[in-house]
Amino acid sequence: MNRNDAISNTFHVKRERQNITCRKLQSANCDFISLTRRNHWKYSSGDHASNLKKAICKAKDQGIYDSESDWRGTSPAELIHCFYEMINNRNTKEFDQIISDDCSYEDLSFYKPLQGKEEVKVFLVKLMNCMGKKAKFVIESMVEGNQLVVGVMWHLEWNSKVVPFTKGINFYECDYKSKKLVIRRVRSINESPFKPGDLTLKQLKIITFLFDHFPWIAERFLERPYAAVEWLKKIYSRLIKPFIWPLYYPVMVYYKRLWSMFAYSFGYIFALFVKILEMFQG
Repeated sequence: MNRNDAISNTFHVKRERQNITCRKLQSANCDFISLTRRNHWKYSSGDHASNLKKAICKAKDQGIYDSESDWRGTSPAELIHCFYEMINNRNTKEFDQIISDDCSYEDLSFYKPLQGKEEVKVFLVKLMNCMGKKAKFVIESMVEGNQLVVGVMWHLEWNSKVVPFTKGINFYECDYKSKKLVIRRVRSINESPFKPGDLTLKQLKIITFLFDHFPWIAERFLERPYAAVEWLKKIYSRLIKPFIWPLYYPVMVYYKRLWSMFAYSFGYIFALFVKILEMFQG
């Protein structure tokens, strides 16, 4: 059997598993999802996340759906949908099964990407802790392309209400590890609360002007863009910090204690306010 025949057989096996899953969900007389031949998501009706959740719940109640064998791993898009469901349900136990050991998570809000399963898991746990109990990711649209790549547009909702400045776009690259589909690479682009507008174009104009007039500097900078940041840190630590730190440190300690006391007081007042609301609601 040559490589093309093996790929064709693998495709038909995956397609048959998808058809079995859809037939099982159909037999439960509930909404279901299916993959079109163009590898794009096609939703039956209404909100896709809600319909999918209802469909799977009904199928599980009737004992005809097994997430381990029927859903996860049948396609990259279904795997990514499962990944968001894990985050929304605060399920950290199954991350090991869908994240590869050499996974790279590149969040453009940070300077450097996270490398390895353990770093990615630590970040995801922090993310879920920051989300609280009622915040959830809502998938606006999802597209599956070639080479096991999935693109997702999403936003956050708290108690079914959209949270401002929480839109984002993620790109996922999946791969087969030990015959199992896993997430190998993630690139996340998040909405910023700061909207520079035309200032971004002006900054771009200044940067390209400097690059055009000083190409040798531009080439060295683009080869190691983060080296400039490290260079500035060294200059600060060796030439500036020794002179300003003796004066700066006592002021910082004072402000740190002041803000810590303010934050503690605010947290206490907020907790008291929540208790009062719960008493009235009860």
